[in-house]
Amino acid sequence: MHPTAFVDVRDPKNPTKFLAPEALRAVGGILVNAKGKRFVNELGLRDHVTNAIFEHCSPLDSSPGSPVVAYLLMNERSVRKFSESAIAFYKCTCRDAC
Repeated sequence: MHPTAFVDVRDPKNPTKFLAPEALRAVGGILVNAKGKRFVNELGLRDHVTNAIFEHCSPLDSSPGSPVVAYLLMNERSVRKFSESAIAFYKCTCRDAC
């Protein structure tokens, strides 16, 4: 299982997701749970990161099959290092009602 995908905040249960490449974590992106706590070495193997998400993060809601949610945080340096133009359509700001 791929540990991370981009989710449309306006439609989080939509089954269509875009994979969030591991490169986002490789350039400095960190994963946190709903409490804002970092819980895994983001550079770990895919299975390790996936298992940590299931262990330390909560489902979106209580409905069956609800996705487990972790948040990928990136600073501006990490965004530039990855390529701001490549992730511009995922970028979320307060003005976008996130």
